[in-house]
Amino acid sequence: SASATPAAERDCRMARRSAETPGDETLLLLGSVHHAPDGRGRARESVEIAWTVLRPDGTGLGTVVQTDSVPAGRLGGAWGALADEVAAAAAPAVAAMLRQAAVRAER
Repeated sequence: SASATPAAERDCRMARRSAETPGDETLLLLGSVHHAPDGRGRARESVEIAWTVLRPDGTGLGTVVQTDSVPAGRLGGAWGALADEVAAAAAPAVAAMLRQAAVRAER
């Protein structure tokens, strides 16, 4: 309906504003990707994805690293479903890191 569009736009603006003004409880998840020929031929590339969690002040809570080998060129375009698979594979390790950080903070 027409009334849903303004509401959705308002929600998007509110979410964006929240993301632009982090609070004390805000955490930032950064991902970096490095890939290179895997040394076993041209058909594959090694890939390393590092997920780093930061507090708003830039203090790092930790980093989770994923490594794998993929078909050469697979990372050169849109990742599509691969992005979902990578994020789903990293999520348990990132969640465990956050739990450990919470335990350390309580000590």
